[in-house]
Order: sequence, then structure tokens, then C-alpha cells
Amino acid sequence: MTRAAAVAGAALLALIVLIAATLTALGGALSTAADTLTSCVRTLAPGPLARRGVTSEMLRNAHTIVEVGRRMHIPRRGMIVATATALQESGLRNLHRGDRDSLGLFQQRPSQGWGSPTQILNPAHAARSFYTHLSTVDGWVSMSITGAAQAVQHSAFGDAYQKWQPLATDIVGRVLHLCDTAATAASAAGAAIVQAARTQLGVPYVFAGGNAHGPTTGTTPGIGFDCSGLTLYALARVGVRLPHSSEQQYTLGTRIPAAHAQPGDLVFFHTEGPPGDASHVGIYLGNKRMIDAPDIGQTITTDRITDPYWRTRLLGFRRMAA
Repeated sequence: MTRAAAVAGAALLALIVLIAATLTALGGALSTAADTLTSCVRTLAPGPLARRGVTSEMLRNAHTIVEVGRRMHIPRRGMIVATATALQESGLRNLHRGDRDSLGLFQQRPSQGWGSPTQILNPAHAARSFYTHLSTVDGWVSMSITGAAQAVQHSAFGDAYQKWQPLATDIVGRVLHLCDTAATAASAAGAAIVQAARTQLGVPYVFAGGNAHGPTTGTTPGIGFDCSGLTLYALARVGVRLPHSSEQQYTLGTRIPAAHAQPGDLVFFHTEGPPGDASHVGIYLGNKRMIDAPDIGQTITTDRITDPYWRTRLLGFRRMAA
């Protein structure tokens, strides 16, 4: 092989590696976005809106539209514009078909540069795309719902959006109310979880120790906790029942990105066993700290999760109480 060929081959390999890494990161970002946007879905129910034809599926999609708007700092009116648009285009359903190659909540078309079919059928991606286009429209905030929506959609039925303004306004209001209520409840539950865990500081680590009633080993009370025994005990104080296993606890609740973790969330680590196993769990205190039962010969203590040992073994956060 010539030197030039070797250099070209190395450059091609580097490009392939870069593309693969980019796709992996993108996939992870989309996955994270999808998980993040389910943070208050458990509390979403149409309530009085059911009498106006709003289903739980529609409200979940509206939640995605609203949450993406909040993260992009879109004003409430923009959320109403987007929701009205989705009501007209898809009935607030993530449609896998439409006119020509139109897809998704907003019936966006791959052939018109809205993204791949897979991207368009990701509600979070579709909402981001809509808001990105809306933000480029001068004066959209002062436009009618139809004017703002049509500036993005360029629909053959451009006058159809305005009729959805009352329902879209009420849907956005309900989503914001339910999610704000859920956030308040999660904060209160988190504080109670943290307080329960703090009362056990200094209690010895005991393998298989702890249950909903306090520190144990086997059937002997008052001895100690292991890591999942402590979380089981603390979560029981807010009425959440957990299995006595960090691996099983890791499959429960709602995944929370690190940037959105709150006190009382559980934080999981891989410290031993097969790759990816959640072999250790602690209770997040906020400010990059947790309370946990570390290991044999130690006591329940607080640790900084940014310390090298924990940082390199971090798997993620999950919220069990809402």
C-alpha cells in the first residue's frame, strides 16, 4: 500500500468513527429527550376536556409540545399556536401517514426538508422543528393563530387553524397545570425521602439489611442497611414500595437526566458484576451529593457523586415518587 493510500485509508476510518460517534450521541440525545418528556405523563388525564373529545393520547402529545416549548423558551402563545396546528393537521395524533409523504403530529414532509421519517415521527423532534421555523417568522407573537401557523405550515387550508384556538388554549393550560402540580408533589416527596434517609446516618452497612420498617439483617431488627435496603426504607415513608434489589429498582420509576435530578431521586451506579448492572444505589441530596450505604465495614454516609470513583461508574437517575 502506498503512503498516500494509507493516509487516505486512515482519514476514511477516522471519518467513519466520527460519523458513528455522532449517530450514537444523537441517538442518546433523542432517547434522553423522550425519557425526559415523560416526566409527568403519569399524572396527565383529560379530565373535563374528555367531554370535548380530548383523549389521553392527545394530551400526552400536547405535553410533549408544551415541554419542548418550555425548554426552548417559547412563550405560552407559541405553545397554543403549535397545539392548534397539531389539532388541525393530525388531531394531536402521531400519524404514520398523510397527504403524499406527510407524517406525524404536524404532518411534516421529509421531501420538504423537515427531517427523516423516523425524526418526524419523534414528537419531540417534530415540535422542535415547528418551533424553530416559527421563531424565524417576524412578528409571529402578534399574529393571529392562523397567521402564525400558516407562516410555518404553508397549508392549502390556511384558514383552518383559527377554529382550534379555544381548545388549544385549554389543552395547554391543563398540561401546564398538571405538570406544575406534579413538580410540586415531587419536590415535597423528595424532601420527605431525604429526611428519612438522613435519620439513618451512621447506621452500619449490613448486606441484605433493611426493609420498609427500618434497619435489619435477616429477621433481626436494629442492625443495619445495605444500599437498596436504605432506599427501600426511605421510599416507604412516602408510600412507594420497592424491591430489595438495586438492579430491580433501576427498572422502576421514570428516568431523569442528571441536569434535572431533584433531591429524593435515586442515583444508580455500576460497581461490580456484569457491565451495565445497577449494583449500587443512593438517594440524591442535590448539589451533586447523595446519601448511601457504601459497603461492608462502613456506615451510611453522604458522598459527592462527582468524585472520580462515583463519576466513572454513574448509570443514571430515576424518580420513584411524584
